[in-house]
Formats: sequence, C-alpha cells, structure tokens
Amino acid sequence: MMRYTALLVGSLLLLTASGCPGPQVKGDPVVVTAPEDAVVHIFFADPDKPSHRVASGTGFVIGNSGVIVTAAHVVQNDKLIDVKFAVEGADEAVYVPARVITSDTDRDVALLRVDAAGHPGLLRPVPLEEGMMLPDIGASVVIFGFPESNIVGLEMRRTSGTVSSHRMNPINRDDKETKMLEIEAKIEPGNSGSPVFDDRERVIGVVSSRWQTTDGYGLAVPVEVVHDLLVKRYDGDMQEAVRELRSIPEDILAEVQAAYDLAVEMRTRFAAGEDGYKRAKSLEFCMGKALRYGQLGLEALERDEVANAWRHLQLLRHEATTHKQDIEILESSRIALDSLR
Repeated sequence: MMRYTALLVGSLLLLTASGCPGPQVKGDPVVVTAPEDAVVHIFFADPDKPSHRVASGTGFVIGNSGVIVTAAHVVQNDKLIDVKFAVEGADEAVYVPARVITSDTDRDVALLRVDAAGHPGLLRPVPLEEGMMLPDIGASVVIFGFPESNIVGLEMRRTSGTVSSHRMNPINRDDKETKMLEIEAKIEPGNSGSPVFDDRERVIGVVSSRWQTTDGYGLAVPVEVVHDLLVKRYDGDMQEAVRELRSIPEDILAEVQAAYDLAVEMRTRFAAGEDGYKRAKSLEFCMGKALRYGQLGLEALERDEVANAWRHLQLLRHEATTHKQDIEILESSRIALDSLR
C-alpha cells in the first residue's frame, strides 16, 4: 500500500497530509504579475527571541485583506507564526506575524490572516477561479515553494510535472467527497502549502504530502477545498478568533500586573546584589515587558489587526507562564520576611 509522508521540515516520516472584514477574494484587484509573486515562506518564531525563526513550509496570498493559504500541518496555532514576503527592490525581506483563522486537518488546508496595512504593496495575491473541475490526468503543473530551505537556502524554487492520478483522501478515510491530486513532480519537505498551477497559471491545488519512499510523487488538495472553507467557515472562524482575543487580556493582565507589583516591592526589601534582589529586578523587567505586550495587543485589536493582536497577546501569555516559578519564590520570600516583623 502506498504511504504518504507530510512535508514538515525535520519530519520526513510523519504520515499525514499532518468584527473584522472577511476574506475579500472574489473581486479583489489583483496586482500579481507572475504566479510566484503570491508565494510566501512560513516560519515558526522563538517566543523568547522572535527574531530567531525556523522554516516550516510554504503558503500563498489569495486576497488583499491578508488571507494566506497553506497546508494545515505546516502551522500550529500555539506557535508564533511569521510569514516572509519578498519585497521587490529591497535588500531584505519583510516578516509579518500571522494568525491561523481556519484549519481543516482532515483535508490539510489552513487559512491564515496577516495584517499588512503598514507595508503597502506587500500583498500580491493570486486570483482563485471558482467551479474548477479536477484537472485531467496528464495535465502539466508547476509548483513554487521553499523545499529543504534549512539545508539548501531560503530561495524560492520551481518544480514541474504532471497530474498522474485522482486519489481518495488518505488523511481521512471517512472523507468520501475529496479527491486528491496525485502529482508526478519532485516534492521535498518545505513544499507543503505550495500552490500548484496549471499551464494557464491558475491555482488548481495545494501541496499536502509526498510518498514516503520517493520525492518523485506527491499529493495536492484541490483548490475547491479552499473555496469551500472560505465560503462556509472563514467568516465564522474570524469572529470566533476575535472573541477569543477579547477574552484573553483581562485575567492575564491582572495576573501580570500583580506580579509586576510584587517584583517592585520585593526589590526594595533585598539588598542590592542579593539573589532575591536580582530575581525581583529580573521579574520586574519581564513583567513590564509583558504589560507592554498586552497594551500593544489591545491597541492592535481595536484597529482590527487580528494577527498583530494575537502575536502580542501570545507573547504576553508566554511571559506570564514562563516566570511562574520566580513569582512563587518571591511570594514565599515576602511571607517569610513578613513573619519576621
């Protein structure tokens, strides 16, 4: 039996295919001049040092409102996700935070949101045609993506091939509706989420997985799955994302403010140079940073910048949970010092 492996970097044997405006895809003015202009590189960022990133896969822009399509196994909502855009005429690329809005793991497609208002001309979407039939077996295809980027470099690469078969969904055997495209083309880890173009430069699919035993064949999800998620789920998922964001800050901000106040108090109760002083001073700095993240997140949310709000509130939550031990130690120290009065 043929087995398929997801194209996650470093996971070559993983079996899988593993208030805000909606996605204005139909009718958007399209400024893309070549199909590869819409292709972006997706990274995970380190919450302790967000400028440190590890490549995860590929995606592509489909709307001027900041909607990006990728494979569901490329992204995880509890991770910091950065999308790298190449900027024409610029020496350096631009990294923009992203938020997973819709994820369909059974069909291995995810829709992300980025806020690119501060970067005019950054979004160069590719148009999606509705009602497309599955391409004929033998039809020519072209794939743009970032295969093996942690090994061979961060440049975009092109591969080409043909549609070799229409197959049942191997990710969810109960899904009798979705026919996957089997592609005869060189598919590598990092290609997951890449758009598959036909010979008329139309998106016909999203790269999902490859055979475990060869890089010469892969599977792609048909583009109609993307349309289905846009129509049936994206707007509702966006509203839920906003509700989730609005529910996060109050309790966490109160917790962080209490930790900050504790650190300020305990810094004054230890002599400079003592371990307790150093711990309190470090905690004061970190909780102050967390409070700034919270404020920036709330301000972004008021501007309907869901992805930017999510990034700041993720960092707020990270700081709040990372320093729990320091908080507990200082609380115990306060109790002990109070008992000596």
